[in-house]
Amino acid sequence: MTAPPRKPPDGSASTKHILCVEDDQDNREVLALLLVLKGYEVTTAHTMQDALSMAKCRAFDLYLLDRKL
Repeated sequence: MTAPPRKPPDGSASTKHILCVEDDQDNREVLALLLVLKGYEVTTAHTMQDALSMAKCRAFDLYLLDRKL
């Protein structure tokens, strides 16, 4: 899932893009929504394997990982 970007929280021209990796769907959706509301572009992944595939295709500014994944 990729959420549409909103205005960056610091008012700069570029939106920071975050990859959120979380196996629990509810947690993943809530975290993505909160980050989008704060102005970040968010891509989510269900598994670490999915996240690694996504990271090979593009660079992210931040990776948020479920440590018990």
